Amino acid sequence: MTGWNINGLQVGTHVDGTINNPADVDKGWTVEIKIPLTVLKECSGPTGLPKAGDRWRIDFSRVEWRTLIENNSYVKEINPATGKSFPEDNWVWSPQGRIDMHMPEMWGFLQFSSIEAGHGTEAFIPDPDFSIKWALRMIYYAEMRYYMQNNTYASSLEDLGLKKSDFPDELPVPVLESTRSAFESYFPSVEADTIWTIFQDGRLVKK
Repeated sequence: MTGWNINGLQVGTHVDGTINNPADVDKGWTVEIKIPLTVLKECSGPTGLPKAGDRWRIDFSRVEWRTLIENNSYVKEINPATGKSFPEDNWVWSPQGRIDMHMPEMWGFLQFSSIEAGHGTEAFIPDPDFSIKWALRMIYYAEMRYYMQNNTYASSLEDLGLKKSDFPDELPVPVLESTRSAFESYFPSVEADTIWTIFQDGRLVKK
């Protein structure tokens, strides 16, 4: 896990009840986090600070364990079939599709705005390149599975178990270029000056 020292971070919490006290019934809790915009510069690369209309991926996860009350305290519930505690439940802000928070491409979208909080709303603008990015992600996942089994990357859709019909109708057949230790893939276009390309490290680059 990567640590991040967020200078100027402010956190506020409110508990409507008591913490770790099974003798009463709690009503709820809230957490508010304030991250200074300036610290996001180190995450935004050469483009600088996010601007109004920019979209970033973001998600939040809360872990909850199945518990029982013993001797007036909470203890993790043990699965009798394994002798170990049951797996944790993960509560997330947006659906992940699988139990894995380490997939930023599955996180929800955060859209930056010039409107001050509490002073209006504006419509969310979908990413116009979302479908092609997701199609390239499908290739990436398939390449990762292929590499785990063969210790090399595939150079054809057939090897990956994919076909043209797995992608949106408007997209052409993707190009796959691979070596034993690297690959890149893209959808060729005669209309666009730049195209999205995905690499073996998961980077999506428009070039």
